[in-house]
Amino acid sequence: MLYHSPIGFSFELPEGWQNIVPIEPLSFCGPQGQIGGQTEVIQLKVNVLPVEYHSPEARASPIFWGEQDVEVRRSNLGGEANVVVLRRLTSNEISAVHEGVHYNITHSTDDNTINAIARLSATFTFPSIEDAQRVVGRIRGMSAQQTEDRDEMDEITALGEAIESGQLHATIRDKLQKEFKERTASKTSSPVGQGTGAGCSLAILLVLFALLAAVILVIS
Repeated sequence: MLYHSPIGFSFELPEGWQNIVPIEPLSFCGPQGQIGGQTEVIQLKVNVLPVEYHSPEARASPIFWGEQDVEVRRSNLGGEANVVVLRRLTSNEISAVHEGVHYNITHSTDDNTINAIARLSATFTFPSIEDAQRVVGRIRGMSAQQTEDRDEMDEITALGEAIESGQLHATIRDKLQKEFKERTASKTSSPVGQGTGAGCSLAILLVLFALLAAVILVIS
């Protein structure tokens, strides 16, 4: 079978292998394979690594894999030599970096899968430089959004805990003080076009403070 990725890479697998959708990560099974099994399974993920792990020497380190006494060998993927393979008893893991994009391929170690990986490695075609740059930008944008979402959830969780513990008043007071200091620092460093985000956050906190005052009045 020939697989073409929407982001530009492609490769071949032996007859009888199938792309299992909509499973994430990108997954393929042979005629006798199934997701979660230990034979005839290949899974591929695409991401971006910190620059310090772009070299194959860095990715040969146990620190990168988070495992002790690892067996890592150099390999090749589609003509790219920046490739290492972590060998385990029942699964191997290929790590390749090409044009800033990291391709991580995990596969079972039965004979049929080893033959399929040899076919995949020999026929793998990487995206163009332009497509690779778009992939890197997209992944970094998604990572930044996920970080922002986590920060917002942390704020909501903290407010919920403050309400449950009866410390909402103190929490809002602390946040107001923090926002005031940030706005003051922002105006001092760059007086033009700054402080809009902080102003919105401050407005939200003021609304919360007003609601708290209303609740206190009702209770009293």
